Amino acid sequence: MGKTIDTSELLYRMGKYAEIDVEQDKHDSFMHFMLLLTRTIEKMPNAALTHKNPIDDEIMGNQYKLTNAISLVTGRTRNDGWYPTWIGMTMKIVRLKSGESAGFRYIKDNEGHDYPGAMHTSCVVDYYISSDKKNVIVQTENTIYKFEKVEED
Repeated sequence: MGKTIDTSELLYRMGKYAEIDVEQDKHDSFMHFMLLLTRTIEKMPNAALTHKNPIDDEIMGNQYKLTNAISLVTGRTRNDGWYPTWIGMTMKIVRLKSGESAGFRYIKDNEGHDYPGAMHTSCVVDYYISSDKKNVIVQTENTIYKFEKVEED
């Protein structure tokens, strides 16, 4: 089972990673980020982000906005392929299990219009869900996806 950490601290550390100059040495920059994140995780006494496997019905019923997709190669927000379209979209999690491809069904596009279809990822390495189920972070073989729950009006 994964460790537990404070959601805001994890998201802060993820944001700090974007500030690292990965052009000089991409691998060392990523390893530096992972070291910072690991040290943060180890020091957090009160946990809000927990590893869950499998996900529950509540999570499957929630709608989440994809707020970021970070390449594990570059450490930057992905702007290749469909990523510029996907980031900002509202989706539902339809499949999320370590060792398998994750699946997400589109609900709304970046402008809030209904959007049909679905996407799948490379193999899921791990994922974390905040205890309040408002944040989901999925690490695949290629990308880290960050989702935030869409609050109902």
